[in-house]
Amino acid sequence: MSSGKELLAALQNNSQAVSNIIWSIGRVREQYARTLLFNKYLKHEDESICSATALALLRIGDPQTLDHCLHCVHSGNWPFLLLGLGGKRSTAAVLIESATNNKASADCLIALGLLGDISAVDTLLSGLGNADFAESAAMALNSITGAGIYEEVFIPEEIDEDELFEEELEKLKRGESLYPPGEEPGTTITRLSQKPEDWQKWWAENKSHFNPAIRYRNGKPYSPACLLENLESEKSPRIVRQMAYEELVIRYGIDFPFETDMLVSQQKQAIAKYAEWIKTNESRFREGGWYFAEKLMTSP
Repeated sequence: MSSGKELLAALQNNSQAVSNIIWSIGRVREQYARTLLFNKYLKHEDESICSATALALLRIGDPQTLDHCLHCVHSGNWPFLLLGLGGKRSTAAVLIESATNNKASADCLIALGLLGDISAVDTLLSGLGNADFAESAAMALNSITGAGIYEEVFIPEEIDEDELFEEELEKLKRGESLYPPGEEPGTTITRLSQKPEDWQKWWAENKSHFNPAIRYRNGKPYSPACLLENLESEKSPRIVRQMAYEELVIRYGIDFPFETDMLVSQQKQAIAKYAEWIKTNESRFREGGWYFAEKLMTSP
């Protein structure tokens, strides 16, 4: 019995660790699991199981899953990243509407970055104005534009109020600093800029270089080579690298196993295999197109 069929049998006979088993089925892309996953687990009351199931089905190449995720965007947060991984051009409009009319979420903004449609840029620029979503909005903007706008930010050390004297607590309550100027403990980090004015200025100067008819990654027409860049780059956040791997599988059917928590040597081996495959096969795919399971998706 293949590992996929063993996992399928385990799923049917095990009420524990359901999400983990489904995740594993998606990793081996067991085709015989489609019907069971779609009918029983994609509509589960536990959103973590819905998410794991949708990812597994997208990796297997099931297009119905995208329609189901679209129907669920107003009832939960879990479909957003899945739609970013496998959605088509019209999907961006649905996510933009959700971010505008409903409560935005970090996953919704990241998904817009994954889709790479420049119609989302104004929504992402607005997201920079919300402290809860600014990091995700900046990441999404950089995914589309490749602008690489960074800033240095001082992150103060967290204060443990239990360790403070009475008069220090009083100063804290009045909003006064406990330290002399320039001596506050903390760390200076370099991160993608979260300043709306930085991104607005860049976009105003560069918008004309982008074609609204195609999708982008790293400022270039979307392609397997762009996803390889995300895997290779030391500047890529962990989620961007992990999503790039999922996209290579879901969109282009390339699957050399890769996880961001693998040993560095194993990651390098997988990346080398992707590079070799892309060198030989990339001409099969149209740059800037929306693909799913190796097929160009029709509009809308």
